[in-house]
Amino acid sequence: MRTTTPRRVSHADVLEGLRQTLHRQIVRGRHPVVLDVLHMLGFIDWVRQPERTSRYLAANSARADAYSPPVDIAMLTAAGSTELDRLTALELTPQWTQRQSHPYVE
Repeated sequence: MRTTTPRRVSHADVLEGLRQTLHRQIVRGRHPVVLDVLHMLGFIDWVRQPERTSRYLAANSARADAYSPPVDIAMLTAAGSTELDRLTALELTPQWTQRQSHPYVE
């Protein structure tokens, strides 16, 4: 994913950002700029990664120091899922070659 300034995020950047959010757990502390724009538009939310029972280690375990607390990850909202479907459909049309590099947000 390309990192660009928020005002110059293209349609292709938004589509790629939505796809990455759908298929991967993107950590808030290490995310591309496009996710800030997606959050401002209401397409993603930052949610706390759920605790796993396998993460609870005994205090006297040698792995107790390796415990890492849950972090915030990006999740698609209903609007984000709808926009992903719209952009995916647009990608299959002839207009995509013209629109993919145009700014998504003016």
